[in-house]
Amino acid sequence: MGLEIQRHYACEDDEIAHVVPLIRNQEVRRVIRNEAESAFRALGWIIKPEGRDVRSIFAHAQSQSQHARLRYYTEICNVMHNIEAAVEAQDQDQDQD
Repeated sequence: MGLEIQRHYACEDDEIAHVVPLIRNQEVRRVIRNEAESAFRALGWIIKPEGRDVRSIFAHAQSQSQHARLRYYTEICNVMHNIEAAVEAQDQDQDQD
């Protein structure tokens, strides 16, 4: 399993054109793409698919050590947890008003 991250040649530093999971099963690919895009957005990236030329960056889990993969996973989980906590706090504030 790996990911292909596509970026436009003239994109901003925080923009990604497409996230393409490198897997054959179409249903699983859709689920992984949605989750990966959510994770990238949580990390501050903007998904901006436009019809311009792109360059690809390939990421394969096998190219990272287990320690590095665990660290990245932990960082993403922490970001997602912080977002969930912020949403819950906002919901509680609205309920009190």
